[in-house]
Amino acid sequence: MHLHTKATKWESSFAFDLEKLKEYVADAELDCIAVTNHNVFDLNQYSEIRSAVPSCRVLPGIEVSLESGHLLLISDFDTEEDFHAKCEIISNEIQDVGQSMTFERLQEILGDLNDYLLIPHYDKTPDISPTALSRMKDFFSAGEVSSVKKYIYAMKSPSSPTPVLFSDARIQSSLNPLPTRQIFINLNDISVSSIKHCLADKSKVTLTENDGNALFYVDNRDLKISTGLTIILGDRSSGKTYTMNRMNESFENAQYIRQFELLEHDEKRAEQAFSDAQKSEHSIFVAEFLQEFKNVVDEVAKIDLQGEEDAIDNYLTALKKYAAERDREDAYSKANLFNADSFNISKSGSEIEELIQAVSKLIDVKDSGYKELINNLIDDSVLKALVTRLIEQYRKESVETNKKKWVNELTKLISNGLQSKSANTSIPEIDLGAIYMNRQRVKKYEYICAAIKKDRKIAIEDYSGFKIVATIEEYTGAGQLKAESGRQMTFSPAFAKYKNPYDYLRMLMEITELPRDDYYKYFVKVEYQILNQYGLSVSGGERAEFNLLKKIKDALKHDILLIDEPESSFDNIFLRENVNLQIKEKSETLPVVVVTHNNTVGASIKADYVLYTKREIVNGKPQFSIYSGYPSDKQLLDPQGNAISNFTIIMDSLEAGDVAYQERKNSYEILKN
Repeated sequence: MHLHTKATKWESSFAFDLEKLKEYVADAELDCIAVTNHNVFDLNQYSEIRSAVPSCRVLPGIEVSLESGHLLLISDFDTEEDFHAKCEIISNEIQDVGQSMTFERLQEILGDLNDYLLIPHYDKTPDISPTALSRMKDFFSAGEVSSVKKYIYAMKSPSSPTPVLFSDARIQSSLNPLPTRQIFINLNDISVSSIKHCLADKSKVTLTENDGNALFYVDNRDLKISTGLTIILGDRSSGKTYTMNRMNESFENAQYIRQFELLEHDEKRAEQAFSDAQKSEHSIFVAEFLQEFKNVVDEVAKIDLQGEEDAIDNYLTALKKYAAERDREDAYSKANLFNADSFNISKSGSEIEELIQAVSKLIDVKDSGYKELINNLIDDSVLKALVTRLIEQYRKESVETNKKKWVNELTKLISNGLQSKSANTSIPEIDLGAIYMNRQRVKKYEYICAAIKKDRKIAIEDYSGFKIVATIEEYTGAGQLKAESGRQMTFSPAFAKYKNPYDYLRMLMEITELPRDDYYKYFVKVEYQILNQYGLSVSGGERAEFNLLKKIKDALKHDILLIDEPESSFDNIFLRENVNLQIKEKSETLPVVVVTHNNTVGASIKADYVLYTKREIVNGKPQFSIYSGYPSDKQLLDPQGNAISNFTIIMDSLEAGDVAYQERKNSYEILKN
């Protein structure tokens, strides 16, 4: 129900291929498609497509830029003439990429929205905002998602609309492999009303025709995997890695942990790579930890002690000279405004603005629970009276401030005029109180710098018995500062002042390429370390274990997790007690596929689906087959219906055969008894 057959300015250019569309409809056995081009409906092309695929119901549609997101709008069969006229209005009003239409305007154009099938982008970019969705909630019951992971999540969520997963394909000659993202629904009569009826009931929508939402197609119709956990078995060079690569290429956002990927060959480089990775990953955490120190550094960067010292010298020199010239004042220097002081301007305006905004927010709280909690203690009338008084006070202070500013400007203007006509010395304005406070700020800043440079450990993350610890340390050389910057800059002159925080900051400020917001990073260095369950630094093997668990954890940011033979790098106890648990947990949220020869993973993990890859030589050439089925099936089947014993596969792949399994079993019984 989401196909593109016409290139528009909202996508990259492509050339529509009608033969490819016919191939796609036949290969996927599609009963119904909708032509949904961006903000345009081409009636002539639609008629051509409809004639070309008589076995498939073709519905007229359009993908509308709505409320900064996208909406699939689909009309019924044989309504294309009227639909075309309404789509022309939409096309005329949305002509640029940045434009979008309001839901209310769409209603005006279409009339009764119940006559159409509306499917908004729900968990797919660009998605329509929750506010806009709430305004149109009476007119749609399904939302388009972008992955199987999001589809399964929405299926399990009572508050989510029925998810639909469509190919969103550009039908062109290079479309290969053919898309497999489609849905199956329970109906006989294909019409907008019957489709809407089915989409209103999640139980009537599935990813496959025979296996419901337990399985889904990957890159063509001969390969299905579980929406939960799939294991791939097979002999060496039988196509297991090839199959994993197929899956990886079929997903734009896959987490693929390849065989031997986590093994380390250079301990020192591995440690540095880990530290760099943690630095990048936890940069936000460290920035938040040092935020208050950054504020101090930014404030002190504005203080020019030497400039203030010069200002004091100029003031004292002028004051003494003015006193010496008192006996020969002229008419200009005798005027009161010759050395007039300015009014001090209060800086409290921003504070009262924040108070007004805070009280206004309490009045405008939308959540009924919070609103009730607030009003149980403070009545709305009290809050409104308070915000009114604050606004009145703000206006009063604003008037007073503006008067002082106007008088200061006028006084300054007159004073400058008098001074320009007089030969006597004028006394420059100086705020000695502010200068004194700046000196106190610098002293406090130097105290803070000394304190923050003391070595300390910050626990950042605990995970499955491991702990990532960040250590705050002093820099020990200009090379470390250069490494921190990641650029070719000279830090030697600045580092020479490292023990003197104020002078050091001024030297950093002389490095023009250095961003002002980054000064705070050059006072303390952050190093990362993994500790094991005993609080000791991990070995290379333990670091590989941690990296595997971390990658599995990070898989939640992806649409599928692929792991190729984890047993190649880890022992069975770690696999059973840590990896299996994490893999099984993640398979509740997204599809997981594991290639394995190991019974700890292959058997103990209790997979939802099994694939078996087999290589045979046919006419002197290798031929790869994939058999599949559920773990409880007696036989696994290939796409042609050929069968192979599931028991034999399990024994051969995980136990080196039934004979070897029985021998080990007997040996274990002897040892046990």
